[in-house]
Amino acid sequence: MILIDEIIVDNVNIKFYKGMDIDLLLNHNRDGSNGFIFCFIDSWTAEVKSYNRQRKLVSIVDDINYKEFEWDMINNNYINVYQTEGLGIDIVYETIRGKLEKNQLPDQPWTPIAGISRGAWKISNNQTKYIT
Repeated sequence: MILIDEIIVDNVNIKFYKGMDIDLLLNHNRDGSNGFIFCFIDSWTAEVKSYNRQRKLVSIVDDINYKEFEWDMINNNYINVYQTEGLGIDIVYETIRGKLEKNQLPDQPWTPIAGISRGAWKISNNQTKYIT
């Protein structure tokens, strides 16, 4: 996990990372006191497999119980993970940062598109239209 940049928007600290450290994400305060974390990864599956492999090795060496990672373990509204898969991390990072600086992120709910356990989400577009 490499820190790309850190900015402050509306008095909130925002950190952008290339890659993700699941242990850091698991320990990030859920009350927002540490600000927001944005992680840009190439592949969610590769990150989780790597984490599980590392945890399994540690459990063998340290003789502790091993539990595979599940997305629900993070459960933190102050963490955002973007899978760039082929787009390039720099392009996605610059787009998200620009939208944050201009307060242009949509105020719409995120909904699962491939199941919550797989970590695939999209912004839903449930806008009510009224005819007058």
